[in-house]
Amino acid sequence: VTAPGQAVVMRLTADKPGQISFTAELDRSERRQMSTFSNDTILMKGQLNNGVDGKGMKYSAMARAVNEGGSLSSDSGKLTVKGADAVTLFITASTDYAGPNDKRGPDPVAKSLWYMNKVATARYEQLLKEHIADHQQYYSRFQLRLGSEKQALEESKKPTNVRLAEMQKTGIDKGLVALYCQYGRYLLISSSRPGELPANLQGLWSDTVNTAWNGDYHLDINVQMNYWPAEVTNLHEMHEPLLKLIESLQEPGRKTAHTYYRAPGWIAHVVTNVWGFTSPGDDGLWGSTVSGSAWLCEHLWHHYEFYPDFDYLTWAYPIMKGSAEFYLHSLIEEPKSGWLVTAPSNSPENAFIKVIDGKKVTVPTCMAPTCDMQILRELFGNCIKASEILGVDEDFRARLKTAKARLAPNQIAKNGTLQEWLYDYEETEPGHRHNSHLYGVYPGEEITPEATPKFAKAVEASLKRRLEHGTYWLPMWRGLFWARL
Repeated sequence: VTAPGQAVVMRLTADKPGQISFTAELDRSERRQMSTFSNDTILMKGQLNNGVDGKGMKYSAMARAVNEGGSLSSDSGKLTVKGADAVTLFITASTDYAGPNDKRGPDPVAKSLWYMNKVATARYEQLLKEHIADHQQYYSRFQLRLGSEKQALEESKKPTNVRLAEMQKTGIDKGLVALYCQYGRYLLISSSRPGELPANLQGLWSDTVNTAWNGDYHLDINVQMNYWPAEVTNLHEMHEPLLKLIESLQEPGRKTAHTYYRAPGWIAHVVTNVWGFTSPGDDGLWGSTVSGSAWLCEHLWHHYEFYPDFDYLTWAYPIMKGSAEFYLHSLIEEPKSGWLVTAPSNSPENAFIKVIDGKKVTVPTCMAPTCDMQILRELFGNCIKASEILGVDEDFRARLKTAKARLAPNQIAKNGTLQEWLYDYEETEPGHRHNSHLYGVYPGEEITPEATPKFAKAVEASLKRRLEHGTYWLPMWRGLFWARL
């Protein structure tokens, strides 16, 4: 799959001449039209039935065969090859998502053809060479070796399935851990390139029409976690699509801030997509989370920390400032303590038990979940530093400092854990998969054993109370917490 050529390339060969014969077609489970485009190219196109007035996004895909020897023909949307020595297949695809701003125009068929004519005229060997060089310029920047070089070399001689089986028994294969780190980098290189869309909850590729979570972006850890390796493993260009997505959320986010909160600035809640969805999500358990956009802004600052470029900060700071402006306006004073708090919000994606009219009720919505306060302290602090570096917004900076000092602080619950909510509620699910209240440990940096030992001890108690094991992303986040402790 060549990023420079924007195409899937498949090379078929045999050890004897004239041995390759097949019929190839494009297919999709719904809303598609297949046709013959030319003697060597077939076309599939369609239009989704959602969107304004039922006129959804248009798409197209093309497949072209270049044969060496034998014969090639196309009919009824199928390619037929007979008796060839070798065949190279090219597949390109496009949508009208980019619209008229795309330099190749909004027509997805025209765009697919533009890619096809660019890539199918090149030799396979040249395309492969360009593909490898393109990949290696990113992949080869970072090395990780755990253990001795001799040990790593011996481990690498074993097939991966054997290494996995042995590691399940012994728990030891440092080289496999290093390889897994590189695999994560490989996935990010493969699914997030400058000028393209960010890696969503499916990464990039999907074998279904209706993807899990609609292939969107969840802002209460998921898309952020996709990009945690970007800066620390020297893939800062792969971070760019997420940074550009954050920029694109300002306009719809301003509408949401005004419509829902009568507030300035901009906000995105827990779910967004490439069409700029920024409203509260579709379930009260997690959809009212208000800190999604503030968490995103951490990535803008994190990129600057690794590449402290004045021009970049000049671009990023107004985005961060717009987010901070929303929270400055919408924070309210908690009547008992006088602390400034978010309301309503929740602690993704957990709930607590409250007694109402003598009955225990599960409640997700609250004031000032701990994660909100940690994220806002970080956002306000980063805006303060950025404004000082740029030499702007002295009055705004002063307001941020005042508000930051009044945000509800971290607290320790009666059971010794870090308190997840403003009050010491009982969790509905003590072993919940999310650890949102531990944001200040990672990716935040406000809780450390050196600077805040009593809170670090409470974090350790929280981790021991939560699940020790879990699927996919959960052990990774827990591992990062333990590493920080």
